[in-house]
Amino acid sequence: MKKFRFITMLALSVSIAGTTTPLLSSANDSYSNVTDQKPSTTEANLQDFDQYVGVENNSFVLLTKGKQGLTNTQTEAIKSALKQANYSIQQQHQIIDPQTKEIRSSTQISGIRVLAAGVSGLSTKWFWWGERYYFKSNAAVSYISHRMRSQGDALGGLGVLSSVLANGVAAAIAGSGSLYFNHVANGLDYYNSVHIHSHIYMDMNYTGIYSFHTF
Repeated sequence: MKKFRFITMLALSVSIAGTTTPLLSSANDSYSNVTDQKPSTTEANLQDFDQYVGVENNSFVLLTKGKQGLTNTQTEAIKSALKQANYSIQQQHQIIDPQTKEIRSSTQISGIRVLAAGVSGLSTKWFWWGERYYFKSNAAVSYISHRMRSQGDALGGLGVLSSVLANGVAAAIAGSGSLYFNHVANGLDYYNSVHIHSHIYMDMNYTGIYSFHTF
């Protein structure tokens, strides 16, 4: 898997950092700040803490090494995310793959689910930190980027994308949901255009941090 190495991502310090300061960041191996502001050591993507999360009895748990290696603020933010994920899993009778930490329904053979009927090459996987959107066709990319550029209600049913809009995260990052999702759509379209010989996917965190990769 390859991470994209051009600046096209908005990172924010919500929940974990305790603020809502918008930061433009590079999606290299780390989320480095390119504005005049210096990010604090607590600013991070929930996905960065996946190594501290395990699975026990079909529930996500914070591992002992996580409790010892994280700040109180980070620990509470992760626990909150895990609590929400575990509640959803219980209510919807879902199953966690203990190896990949994918969340799937009890009727699914794998964690991959088709996101939109009639759209070829578009599917997703759920995790405790957010959702992974797979694109195996240009039509799939166009479908998602078009809906992100449309009015807010057009994101209904798109998993974490709709959650980021409904919970006000997008507005906290960019000042408006429209500006945020236009930025994401532009990044998705550009990444697809420079990886025409590869399938791509987008990771979207519940805190609004996102990144593009190939597979």
